[in-house]
Amino acid sequence: MDTLLQVQNLTKTYLDGVTEFVAIRQVDLSLQAGAFAALSGPSGCGKTTLLNIIGCIEVPDGGAVSFEGETVPFDKMTVLDKFRRENVGLVFQDFNLISVLTAYENVELPLLYNSKVSATERRRRATDLLTAVGLAEHIHKYPRALSGGQCQRVAVARAMVNHPKLVLADEPTANLDSQSAQDVMGLMHDLNEQHGTAFLIATHDPRVMDQFDHNYAMLEGQIQV
Repeated sequence: MDTLLQVQNLTKTYLDGVTEFVAIRQVDLSLQAGAFAALSGPSGCGKTTLLNIIGCIEVPDGGAVSFEGETVPFDKMTVLDKFRRENVGLVFQDFNLISVLTAYENVELPLLYNSKVSATERRRRATDLLTAVGLAEHIHKYPRALSGGQCQRVAVARAMVNHPKLVLADEPTANLDSQSAQDVMGLMHDLNEQHGTAFLIATHDPRVMDQFDHNYAMLEGQIQV
């Protein structure tokens, strides 16, 4: 299987007043295409920082990230957003849905920034994905009218709508009851198998740890080998 993601010697330090905090230090990670992997570890170990850098939300202090051999252009902010849209989908712990948009509009939103996708194709993709995640009857509802599990399903559909190579999910089951957590994990596993999209899921939820093909364990900013 081909290597999709390569992280090499990644480091990120934050400054809190005059105090430096090293969030991740010299992290190496390799993820295969189509993988369904966990990034596990206690709160504060660096999972979110690592996902944010891989997802092109934050810029590392040192090291490199590459997708299919193409280096992420962290030094070129004007093209970084485009690179993220073309390669990565993001799922957040607190859903990050826009409250004034319907489920359909939330899922369609990333496609509005892609000039190559027609209005007809936008409608097809958004509707098909919401149907795939079991929300065909709820596409015109606003987030406030949906349960937590349903909101997370919308977030997963939104992450998939640009056909990314990789979906990054940050504690996607943390705010869900046990049944909803299992439902969302099952959904992501199904999408992984059906579309071949790789998933890297940051979690310390013991309810879901047996569902991954591989586990990258983090502690104090480093991957444990």
